[in-house]
Amino acid sequence: MTDSEVSGYDVIGDIHGCADELEGLLGVLGYRRDGGAGPYRHGSRRAIFVGDLIDRGPQQLGVLQTVKEMVDSGSARMVLGNHEFNALADATEWPVASGKFLRPHDDPSDPKSAKNERQHEEFLDQVRGTQRTHYPTVRPPRVSLDDDQLRSCLWQRMRTVLARIRPEMR
Repeated sequence: MTDSEVSGYDVIGDIHGCADELEGLLGVLGYRRDGGAGPYRHGSRRAIFVGDLIDRGPQQLGVLQTVKEMVDSGSARMVLGNHEFNALADATEWPVASGKFLRPHDDPSDPKSAKNERQHEEFLDQVRGTQRTHYPTVRPPRVSLDDDQLRSCLWQRMRTVLARIRPEMR
């Protein structure tokens, strides 16, 4: 579906690893899989995922797969939420080869380390080995913000994420 063919957007956030619930919601919104397989599509609308796809729920890989298929097919766009930012920081060693990470998770000398590990435990349990290495390399496409309502919604979401990261941004 091209941008000119889109009649509206369905803004979806805070899925937190609940693939069954996501698929149920997509069905209620009128998204269908072609022949029962492949990515979910809607005849005239596009889904906009506004982050927090991961952490907490039992089906995080299922959520990532569904969203990735939709983004790759053009039936959805996605922006990262604070949980995705945290997962990327958790997997990014900095400085390089230092054994330290942007978000401490395995450093007994850092008091935040244990809390961060617990917060992502479910995600880390589901995404191991080569899957864990692959996840941070998957970058969502940029969202074209031609629609004023979409731009406003995404700005509010980004302000919320920024406020969590940097309280002075409230």
